[in-house]
Amino acid sequence: MSIQITRQSWGNRIQESFKTALIGFIIFAASFPTLFLNEGRAVHLSQKLEEGESIVISIDANRIEVINDGQLVHLSAKATTDETLSDSTFAMVVEQAIKLRRIVEMYQWNESESSETEELVGGGTETRTTYTYTEIWSDILIDSDYFKLQKEHVNPPRMPIIGEAFNAKMVTLGKFTLSNSLIANLNNYDWLPLTTKTFEMLPETLRNQHNSHATSGKRIQLYGNYYYIGQNPVNPQIGDLRIKFEAILPTTISVVAKQSGSELTPYTTKVGGDLELFEYGAVTAEKMFKRAKQFNNLLTWALRFIGFSMMFFGLMMIFNLLRTQAAILPFIASIVEFISVIVAFIISLTLSIMTISFAWIYHRPLVGILLLVLAVSILFFLKYTVNSEETESTILPEEVVPEKTEGKIVLS
Repeated sequence: MSIQITRQSWGNRIQESFKTALIGFIIFAASFPTLFLNEGRAVHLSQKLEEGESIVISIDANRIEVINDGQLVHLSAKATTDETLSDSTFAMVVEQAIKLRRIVEMYQWNESESSETEELVGGGTETRTTYTYTEIWSDILIDSDYFKLQKEHVNPPRMPIIGEAFNAKMVTLGKFTLSNSLIANLNNYDWLPLTTKTFEMLPETLRNQHNSHATSGKRIQLYGNYYYIGQNPVNPQIGDLRIKFEAILPTTISVVAKQSGSELTPYTTKVGGDLELFEYGAVTAEKMFKRAKQFNNLLTWALRFIGFSMMFFGLMMIFNLLRTQAAILPFIASIVEFISVIVAFIISLTLSIMTISFAWIYHRPLVGILLLVLAVSILFFLKYTVNSEETESTILPEEVVPEKTEGKIVLS
């Protein structure tokens, strides 16, 4: 672990805040097309699903009927292949495998950092950064040249063995052949067991290559469900490797696609764009379209949140310029930051709704107009609230003037 303390003057902070504000403006500007295009994507996909649901035909996967050629069809069956996939480097052979992959992990140093920044009177800051180093297994090479403590934590410059994937060229579903896009959706990998028998089948070249390090004591060995290259798998050292294998074997799936002879390909809809659905197990067409619509809704709201967040944090980065200028007294900077959060939230919420409403006006006018009315209502509500507070604060209490009567004073 290493701790570094850095200080930054108020002037330097102001210079940095201008750069931050520029980046914030770019993010803020990018939020508008993100929100607008997301609504168009959602509407278009919804239209494709509605069209597909109205015309889809459920068929028997084991019968190819010419009458259905060119139609959008639904079928369920076991995805299979007659091909044998192999990894010649490790002599791993799997019959009737749809996909096979070798996963290689190396024991490496990993750096993580955490920072605490304290604002000082006068506008400067003091940052305390802690660098922590841990040893992890990773299938990605971690470059230690960028570590804060490079000399004490050195990773190998490359992976001695890399991962690799092998795919079957033809996968069938009953009498039909799957498209490449459908094959790509198959990702339910299972670990392949490694046994003494598979270990004994390792090529001699591989054994000699990794068992000849007499000085380091590293060798290739079987450890659990891994091939381990190192000295002691119980006590791994930096640079040690572990290799495992995964495969996709025949499995039941459901597909909605276009019947093109004996092939299942993407269906081109009348509204434009391709339609192709995929799920594991025997699932009805009704459920597949229902789940596709649910996924579309979830994705739409997720991208809406991303667009709103881009707008909000972009504004916060712009407002940070004001906060930095007020940071000469830390408590004033905190007040400015609090106000900035509220203002940025209100502006982001209003502009997000307005952007979404304009997108819907373009695609579906009635819904868009309702959303636009909602956004404008928020603005009028905020304006009315501010004006009401200002009016109340400017009304003076009526002066009470005493009335004189005979021999006494009466307050009216």
